[in-house]
Amino acid sequence: MTATQRRCPSCGLAFPAPSPRVATVVPPRSGRGRWAAGLTAAALAVLAAVFFLLSGGPPDLEARWRLQAGGVVVGAAEVDGGTVFVATRDGALVAVEAETGGPRWRFETGERQLGSPVAGGGLVHVTTEVSDPATGSSVAHLFSVDARTGDEQWRADLGAPLTGPVAVAAGLVLAPVGDVVALDARTGEERWRTSVGSGTEVLAADTDMVVARTATGLVALDPVTGAERWSVAGTGSTPVTPVMSAGTLVVGDGDGAVVGRDPDDGAERWRIPGVALVQSPVAAGPVVVLATTDGVVTLDGASGERRWQVGLEGAGDDGGVRVATDGAEVAATAAGRLTLFDAVTGEVLGQADLAGEARATPAVAAGRVYVAEGRTVDAFDRPVG
Repeated sequence: MTATQRRCPSCGLAFPAPSPRVATVVPPRSGRGRWAAGLTAAALAVLAAVFFLLSGGPPDLEARWRLQAGGVVVGAAEVDGGTVFVATRDGALVAVEAETGGPRWRFETGERQLGSPVAGGGLVHVTTEVSDPATGSSVAHLFSVDARTGDEQWRADLGAPLTGPVAVAAGLVLAPVGDVVALDARTGEERWRTSVGSGTEVLAADTDMVVARTATGLVALDPVTGAERWSVAGTGSTPVTPVMSAGTLVVGDGDGAVVGRDPDDGAERWRIPGVALVQSPVAAGPVVVLATTDGVVTLDGASGERRWQVGLEGAGDDGGVRVATDGAEVAATAAGRLTLFDAVTGEVLGQADLAGEARATPAVAAGRVYVAEGRTVDAFDRPVG
């Protein structure tokens, strides 16, 4: 926050002085880099300030239900097919109805879980970690569970510790364990295993390719064979997961820039310097959302042009901002507050105070937001009217 900004004590948003209740929403740039025709950012800020002053501030999000998970929740909730899936540190995978929060089933892995569940194709996958009695080192296990019934379908010993979250694409479950391991999502059978030289940190995948982020660069692999398609060296040292948006591979380079690359050959399409990411980018359709030490920034995936940005109180604190999007709304948590934005305009749709600091990533689907804090998951709806 600069000296020309003020922080709203009730909503936590940063804005130009002297307006007391406005998020700084920056309009998109034109193709030539100039501000798009119409109202300037300053004029928009003034109008937003008048609106919020007259309305009493952003509306409250409506709390719908709270889940007591029975253990400390790991990562974020996963929402798929009208069901919310939550993993707990002590080994439980819990499924509840997205509409009511009512229980559907509970599956016990009996092992320490590592991260958020990943759903797709009627299955939900969770990773655990155990100690190998022969070596004393950690080994990751992967469980696949029927999303409707909670019945275990298969489990696999990955033979090494995970170096990042798993991904599901093209009928495969892909796991980074130094190598990239591809398992058949239905059977758990290993399809291929590819060494990328310097060890995989994180990866992203879709039906056309798998992109591994390594200690020295990016490597694109064929999802059917695991063969290398292309590689790009020198993309920074911080493990930031790439995402696909509007036919562009978007990745933070770990050195203060966000880069858009051609997925066919890795060539750079656009670059935005000076972005201090605190979370990997997230995307839905053409919308890319960045969580930074200042707040939230949204981009157009194809061009890299900035759509809007907003400052959030507590964004620079340890843990900082966490974001999620479904393409229609953007949810952000910071300093114990949840804020829901319109993904296109940046309009604040609602806010809610949280019980804790809410460092976990929120999940958003069809206007409903799910936030995991400690042993609970809370569901919020955007206000009506």
